[in-house]
Amino acid sequence: MTLLDQYQEIATDQTRREAVWLVSRMMRYRLDMIAGLEEEVHDAMVELRGRGNRRKFRRGAKTVALLATRIERLAQDNQYDAVHLAAILRFRHVDTQDLPDQVQDDPVRYIT
Repeated sequence: MTLLDQYQEIATDQTRREAVWLVSRMMRYRLDMIAGLEEEVHDAMVELRGRGNRRKFRRGAKTVALLATRIERLAQDNQYDAVHLAAILRFRHVDTQDLPDQVQDDPVRYIT
């Protein structure tokens, strides 16, 4: 079940807003995690340059590879959520266009 399917099952508008806010908040959290992991990769790369021991070099290279894998997974999760969040906002925009007396919200205001 996609995020859009789950969104369409929610009955009240307030709950829908909270669901969208939670998805956007999780995306921001992942971006913060990615930034922290990138700093760890940078630090590990600096350590790799200064080492002369082959065993320590292998351990450092493995650490960099693991961090890069975690960054890639977080980025893929964010990309998945971004695609579905955009679909939700498009769905909401199309849904509100059918109601002329309802005030249309800005998507950014809808998320925050």
